[in-house]
Order: sequence, then C-alpha cells, then structure tokens
Amino acid sequence: MQAQFREMEGGYHRANVELKAYLRDGWVLPALPVLVEESAAALGDGASEAARREHARLCRSVGGVLQENSKYEPALAHYEMALEIRLALEGPEGLGGAGCYLNMGIVHWRMREYDRALELYGQAAAIFEAERHEQGAAMIYGNMANVYRQQKDYGKSLEYHRKALAITERVHGPRHPSTATSHYNMAGVFHMQGNYVGALEAYGKALAIKEQVFGPQSEPVGKTCYNMATVYEAQGEREQARAFYGRAAAACAVALGPEHK
Repeated sequence: MQAQFREMEGGYHRANVELKAYLRDGWVLPALPVLVEESAAALGDGASEAARREHARLCRSVGGVLQENSKYEPALAHYEMALEIRLALEGPEGLGGAGCYLNMGIVHWRMREYDRALELYGQAAAIFEAERHEQGAAMIYGNMANVYRQQKDYGKSLEYHRKALAITERVHGPRHPSTATSHYNMAGVFHMQGNYVGALEAYGKALAIKEQVFGPQSEPVGKTCYNMATVYEAQGEREQARAFYGRAAAACAVALGPEHK
C-alpha cells in the first residue's frame, strides 16, 4: 500500500478514498492508523488548506471506525489530530472544531467519563449556539440530557431534552420523527423519576407521531407501546398494560416477523 499511496498526487484525498474501500472490504482495524500516517506523509510541509481539511476528515473518519469498535483511546487520539487541524484553520469558534468536540464527548460518554463528556459537549454547544447551527445544538442538548440521565440528575436531563425539543419543533415541525424522539427520550426520564403521568403523556405524543410517520404496525410504534405498557404496569393498571403489550407484540410481529422475540 505504501508505495502505491505515495505515487498518487494528493495522497490525503487518496487516503479518504482508500478508507472507504477498506471499510467496504472489511479491512483490519490495526491498518487504519497506518493509513493516517501515510496521509500525513503525503501531505508534507506547506500543504494547501484544502489538503489539510481532507486530512482532518480522514482522521475523524478513522476515529469514528475505532470508536465503533470500542477502541476508545486510539479514537480519541485521531479526533484530537483532527481537532488540532480544525483549530489551526478555523480558530476556536469553527464548526469543524465543534464536530470534533462532539465526537470526543461521545467517546468519553461511552467510557463513562461523564464529567469530561459534559465538558466537551459544552464546548461544542457554545460553538453551535454562536453560529446559530440549530440542528447541531439540538443534537448536543440531547446528548447532554442523556449524560445527566445516567448521572441520575433527572432535572438537568429534562432541561436539556426540553431545549432539544424546542429546536426540533421549530426546525422540523411538531410531526417529525426527530420531534417524536425528543418526546420519547423525555418520557424515559419521567419514567425513571417515577412520574408516570408525565411519562405516559410524553410517550403518547411520541406514539401519535410515529403512527402517522411509520404506520401503526411498525417497529418504532411497537417499542413505544411496549414502554407505555411498562409504565401502566408500574402503576398497577394491569388491563391497560396488557392492552399495550398486545399492541406492541402485534406491531413488532408485522414489522419484524412472527419469529422475532
């Protein structure tokens, strides 16, 4: 690979093309950092801004693959490489840096380093807010809400879920799948709080959207019905629980097949 790579003009671009091919063909993980090293070598001194951006994208892409394969420390190292380039090109307020902070926050969240994850998410949120990048802000708020939920800070979790919901409703409208997801996530927090009325109300809003968007016999509808059944069961409302368990089973049987369990 090395000789062929260095023969190509614009090796940084070649690396991104190669990455996609190797992932498609199931290339082994240990070789991915070598691809980044080859890209850096081909980049050389005095590279153009476009070349440096392409190399940053490669670092992020490799970081993503490593992250999904639970190689967290190497993933962080590659995200940090991308961040260094983005900061040099765009300064501390650039959206490219915000994306790197987001990626790094996700890794720390998966490592259960929640305070560090919140710190990085906060850095990303500040940039998205300053740049009025609403979809990015909504994503970050949702991620922060999930961290607070895992820390059992349910008040903070709901605060950030509400921020995410306000944006998704404004950007996508009240009947969009992203809006349903916000309601669904809030319902989970209400459930963990023991606020069953709030949980059912939020699940109900999510269910109405999902039935309209995906159809009544779909997997998203089945999962929501199942969760509603568990809330009714927790309240001691067995008939309602049984009814929603039945709806969940029927929807999933159609969506996934009768053999699915």
